[in-house]
Amino acid sequence: MMHNENNSSSARRINVLTLDGGGIRGLSSLLILKDLMCYVNEYVQALEEQQQQQQQQQASDRNNGTAEPSEEAPRDIQPHDIFHLVAGTSTGGLIAIMLGKLGMTVDECIAAYEQLASDIFGKKHLRARLTGGLALARYSASGMADRIRALLQTKELSENLGMHSPSHEDKIACAVICREHQNPSRYSEFLPDAVCICSLQCPTGFDCSVCEAARATSAAPTFFPVQRIGDRYFSDGGMEFNNPSYEIWCHYSQCISVAETRRRSAATEIEDCPGHPGGLDFSEVRFVNLGTGDVPPPDRQSTSNKFAILIPAPIRMIVSLKNKLKKIAVSAQGTANVMRGLATVAGGRFSIQYDRFSADNGVCFIKMDKYRKIPELKVLTTQYLRTPTTQRRLRRLAASIAADYLARQRDRQARPTSDLLSVPQHNANAGRPKVPHSASSSRNAASTDTERSLGNSGAESIVSNTPSRQPSTEVTTPASRSTPGSSPPGTFLDGTDTLHDRNISEG
Repeated sequence: MMHNENNSSSARRINVLTLDGGGIRGLSSLLILKDLMCYVNEYVQALEEQQQQQQQQQASDRNNGTAEPSEEAPRDIQPHDIFHLVAGTSTGGLIAIMLGKLGMTVDECIAAYEQLASDIFGKKHLRARLTGGLALARYSASGMADRIRALLQTKELSENLGMHSPSHEDKIACAVICREHQNPSRYSEFLPDAVCICSLQCPTGFDCSVCEAARATSAAPTFFPVQRIGDRYFSDGGMEFNNPSYEIWCHYSQCISVAETRRRSAATEIEDCPGHPGGLDFSEVRFVNLGTGDVPPPDRQSTSNKFAILIPAPIRMIVSLKNKLKKIAVSAQGTANVMRGLATVAGGRFSIQYDRFSADNGVCFIKMDKYRKIPELKVLTTQYLRTPTTQRRLRRLAASIAADYLARQRDRQARPTSDLLSVPQHNANAGRPKVPHSASSSRNAASTDTERSLGNSGAESIVSNTPSRQPSTEVTTPASRSTPGSSPPGTFLDGTDTLHDRNISEG
């Protein structure tokens, strides 16, 4: 990871978690997120121990060699501590609601998700059973809605809780992606653009209940019926927007008038970044995109069946079409490439970092509703997480997130009391991280000190003396490289999917 030591602004960067669609394979995303959070906790603990040792040494020098040891308990960093926004498509949208609106931990999400998969996919709709799977929807819409209401009740929340609810404070701002039908009919064609239903007040957003949003984003064609909200009909966005990262970028990076945003902010107590949709400033953003299985590289794909020539041509055509549709719905590498290429439109206005993790060892071939394949899915995801390349990339990302987190903590402590008092009480106790209004010298100093504590020996060295779930693997980090012809002057993309300014030096 590269840092700008001279003008660091990691305390200002916002973190956005985006989750792909994929049915039961959403569990793979949760397992990856769990591993990432473990690494983040390791790095935060290691960095805090370093800072405490330095403070104790300074206190010891002042007190002639005596200093009381700190007895603070280690932090338990949760997603709402490091992410400003979580967004998803289809099953990723359900997870976004669990993390954001319901404030569930990763372990709670995993347990609830496994139960949800069994309850929903364990019993097909009666019409689907009678027609041999040829019905318009294989599974009941009421079954999905009942499970969402049950989750709300476990958190002592109203089953009619709205996505915009002044009386309820989200752990993380959340958004779900779906598609709207062109005409007020469930059988009409789709409108070309994605619809973003979010918990923040945005110019293009609209309000609905959490249950309606969950149903809309998960209404996968042939799996669940279309969801009606008012006089509009919605289906899940998986076929076109399975990776929601680009749609979320477009939705929140559109600047609107400062006066309009201030008016909305006054009504919803969103005061972070006036002039930006939802109060989120996407000028410096990190996307962490978790997939539900990428298509393996050609050298790892199984060879075609040598007896396929014996299959009649019409059947081969149907099978081929089915495979192509499955790849469109499953593989989000295309959107990932678009995100990597945002340098062509970002210029000097934006600083974008994009990291994608998605098991590419066969997870994508598990059917979206085969909940009995969950044990196999867990094994494949664990194998992916144990590869040296994945571990190295996760550690590098966790080190950067930990540095940003501690920089924000220091920034809050350094803010004048008057600034803290000016924040409404509703937001002062917010669980999600806050974005400072403007850069300050104290923030830059805090961020720079935190990042310098990483040292030049690489992020992996920080946790070399801390207990780890897995043995540390030494892997040489590939040198960053520019992509000729794909980046505007002054920016480049390196091998870590990170957009940098050319004046940034290796940290």
